[in-house]
Amino acid sequence: MFRKNFAEYVQQFGRIFAHLIFGLKIYGDDKIRRREGAFILVCNHISGFDPPVLGVSFPREVACMAKMELFKSRFGDFFLRKLNTFPVNREGTDRKSIRHAISLLRNDMVVLIFPEGTRSNDGALLPLKPGVILIASRANVPVLPAYIHGTTSPLKSMLRMGTRIDVHYGDFIEIEDILAARRESGTAAALQLIRDGILRTGVNAGFLTEEDPDLSSNST
Repeated sequence: MFRKNFAEYVQQFGRIFAHLIFGLKIYGDDKIRRREGAFILVCNHISGFDPPVLGVSFPREVACMAKMELFKSRFGDFFLRKLNTFPVNREGTDRKSIRHAISLLRNDMVVLIFPEGTRSNDGALLPLKPGVILIASRANVPVLPAYIHGTTSPLKSMLRMGTRIDVHYGDFIEIEDILAARRESGTAAALQLIRDGILRTGVNAGFLTEEDPDLSSNST
């Protein structure tokens, strides 16, 4: 119970702090408030600031999958776990982490996953790892794509130098559509569905264009 209260307190304070200091703007979170039950939150990954920014911008309690290197120190391990963050080994398939994510989802938690598996150095969306499809299918939950912008230049955001940190939430991708894509054309097609969801959110936010070569021609 302490962990939940602590996480919620940090989340609420962090949202106010990020808004005042970095000009954080959040779009599309109303659809999250209307949606009950568990789902997976996926987002592009461009900065080490992405996880805390997504965490404070989210209107519900959220658990986050993070690289195991962050848990090496005793303080880091203690603090991150209090914030519902759990480690994943990015080398190979971390079955323990996958089982934990599925368990959280089956208990109506929202789990944040950065499906690229690492940060993009140039802002372009990297290929997605198949683990997100495995977790979604086994937990039988939808996926919500998000797009984040501005976290690569936090100082410019703080000084209001022509940029700010924005988080945009897209449209839910229902598990039935994910499973249908996998059944008809394989895991790659299911991953493309999620990838298109992230890119489409970036297009609607005005940070990408319809001509983006990574955007599937089937995306609408």
